[in-house]
Amino acid sequence: MENSFGYTEQGRAEKKSNSIQHSAQKIKDTATHENMKDLSAKANSVVTRCAEALCTTVEELRQQFEVETPDSSMGDYDRNFVEFCCFQMLSFSNLNINQFSDRSFTCLTFDMMLAWQSPSAKKEEEEEKNERSECLAKDKREMPSEIASKLDDEESSLFYSDLMPMLVDVESSVGVDAFARLAPAVPLVADVVTANFQFETLTTSTGGRLPFPLYDKFVKELEKSVNDLKKQKMPSLNLAKGEIVLHVDGSGATQRVVRHIGSTSWPGRLTLTNYALYFETSGAIKYDKPIKFDLSDNAKQQVKAGSTGPWGALLFDKAIIFESSDMGEPLILEFPELTASARRDYWLALIKEVVTVHKFISRFGLKGREEKEAIARSVVGVVRLHATRESFQIFPPCPQTLLTFSLSEDLLPGGDYVLEELANSIRRGRNHNDAHLCSSARLLHILGVTDCQEFTVNEKEAICVGKSQVRELTPLETTVQQSTQEAKKTKNARASVEVLRAEGITENGKILKEIVSPPIMNIVPWFQELLAWKNPLTTSTVFIISLLVTYIFDQFLAGKESQR
Repeated sequence: MENSFGYTEQGRAEKKSNSIQHSAQKIKDTATHENMKDLSAKANSVVTRCAEALCTTVEELRQQFEVETPDSSMGDYDRNFVEFCCFQMLSFSNLNINQFSDRSFTCLTFDMMLAWQSPSAKKEEEEEKNERSECLAKDKREMPSEIASKLDDEESSLFYSDLMPMLVDVESSVGVDAFARLAPAVPLVADVVTANFQFETLTTSTGGRLPFPLYDKFVKELEKSVNDLKKQKMPSLNLAKGEIVLHVDGSGATQRVVRHIGSTSWPGRLTLTNYALYFETSGAIKYDKPIKFDLSDNAKQQVKAGSTGPWGALLFDKAIIFESSDMGEPLILEFPELTASARRDYWLALIKEVVTVHKFISRFGLKGREEKEAIARSVVGVVRLHATRESFQIFPPCPQTLLTFSLSEDLLPGGDYVLEELANSIRRGRNHNDAHLCSSARLLHILGVTDCQEFTVNEKEAICVGKSQVRELTPLETTVQQSTQEAKKTKNARASVEVLRAEGITENGKILKEIVSPPIMNIVPWFQELLAWKNPLTTSTVFIISLLVTYIFDQFLAGKESQR
C-alpha cells in the first residue's frame, strides 16, 4: 500500500531500524525542533514534512546531511540543509499522476521554494520588518473598494488585471531564484534550461512574483495536459511504437488548417508527433489518407514562418513553410485567424522543437536510452507549454522560450554550450552524483503517456544527492545561468536602444513642428482672406495666374502626346 507521496509500506519498514523507533520518533522530533531554532517557521515545517515522507526523522536527516556534505558550514547552513531535505524527498519519490491532483503535494513543493528563499529565522524577521515598513509607506486607501469590484470577475481575468501585482504578498510568494533552483527537481513543473523563462511567463501579470493560486492553477493544468496527451489516440495514422501525439489542429472542434499546393488550397487536419507531421485532407464524409512528413530524418530540414495570399500575393502572414532536401516542393500550411498570428507562432515553435531535438540527437550521437531521454525531455516541454497556454487562456507571446531545445538552439546566447552540457548530463544519467533531476523518460512511463519499455527505470538506479547538488550548481545549471544572464543583458540593451530611438523620434518631431508651424500659421489667414475677396485686386491676380499656369501645363502635355 502506498501513501500520498507514493512510498510503499515496505520502504517505510526498511527505514526503521527497529519496532520501537516509531514510538520514539515524537521524542526525537521534539528534541530536533528545539535544536533547529535557527530555521524559520516555514523551513521547519518543510523539513518535518520531508522527514515524514521519507519515513525518517529530522535529526537523522541532519546527521546524513552533515556526513554527505562535510563542508556545508562554509556557506549558508540553513539553506543548504533545507535544499538537501527537499532534494532527498523529491528525488526518491515514486512520481505518479495522482501526486499532481493531490493538493498537499502542490502545497509542499510551493512551501519548499518559500523555505529555500527564507530558510533562516533571523532573515525571516528582517524580511517581515522590511515588508511592514514598505506597507506603511504605501498609500492604499483606495485598495479595498478596488479589490471588492475585482473579486467578482473570473479567475483567469484576475491574473491579467492591473490590480494583480498589488495583491501579491512578497512574503508568501516565490521569487525567480527559488523557482529556478527547486522547481526543476519535479521535471513536469520546470526544466533547468527553461526555468527562468517559465517563471517570467507565469509572473508577467504579478510583478515578477509567483503566488500560490497561480502556481496551483499551473499544476492543475499540467495534470490536465498529461491526461489530454494520454487521450489523444489517432488510429488512422498507424503510429509507430513510442510515437506520441503532441498536438492536433484543423478538426471539427478547432480552427481550420489549410495546405497550399501551387494555386490550390486544401483544408484538413494537422497532427504533430514526436517524430513526424501528418496532414489529412478533409473529404466529403471523412479525412483522406494521411500524408507523413518525417521530422526525425537526418536530411537538411528548415522550418520558418511564411506568408500566403490569392494569386501569389503574400498578404497574410499566417503560414509555416517546411523544407527538406528529401522533398521536391516545400510544405506550406496556413493557420487562418482574424487578427494576429499567435496560432501559427505556437505551431511553429512546436514543429521547431521536434526538428531541433532530432538534430541534437544526431549531433551528439545519442542512442538507445539516451535518445529516448532527449525525446522525452522535449515531450515534457510541450506538456508544460500546453499547460501555460491553458492557465491564461491565451497563446504565450514567445512559446519558443518554454521549449528546451528550441530555446538553446535559437535564442540563448551561448546556446551551443548549453546543448553540449545537456548532452553530457544525459550521458551521465541517473547514477552520477550531480544529476538530482528525475528522468523525463521515467516520468512519462509512470504517468502512462507511453508504455514503451525503454522508459522503465530500475528502482536500484536511485538518484544520489551529494555535495555537488547542495550549495553548488551542476555544470549544466552553471552554463544555463551564464547564458540566461547574457540574455537579460541583451534584452536590457535592446530596450535601452528602443527608448533612445523613441526619444530621438519625438525630439525630431518637435523640431520639425517648430520649423513648419510658423509658415503654415501665416499662410492660412492669408488664404482665408483670398477666398473671402477682402482684397479684390490680389484675388483677381492670383486667379489669372492660376489660369495661365493651368493653360501652359495643358499645352505642355498636349505637345508630349503629339510627339508620340
